[in-house]
Amino acid sequence: MSLRNIILGLSFCFIVLKLLALITISWWFLPIIWAIIYKVVIRAAFGSLFLVYLSSNDVKLRNEIGLKLEGYVYRQCGIKCCFTVEDKPINEELEDEE
Repeated sequence: MSLRNIILGLSFCFIVLKLLALITISWWFLPIIWAIIYKVVIRAAFGSLFLVYLSSNDVKLRNEIGLKLEGYVYRQCGIKCCFTVEDKPINEELEDEE
């Protein structure tokens, strides 16, 4: 065996070991990375849903979004809350104000 073949063999083994270590480390870190991404995405989605909920005048849309927000808050905090609104016709709302 020549010195060149020994160096090529050792460098190949070193590259394979580095790849195995990288895969092992990435598999170990992967759940942590996914958890961070999941939290960021879920919080961003919650924030945007909440903004749509606050700015919407459509009762059906508010109730659909409200149910999703209730589920999110219950899963994250264990607190039951109510984001749904009553579906009252416009005439009844006007009579209530008078």
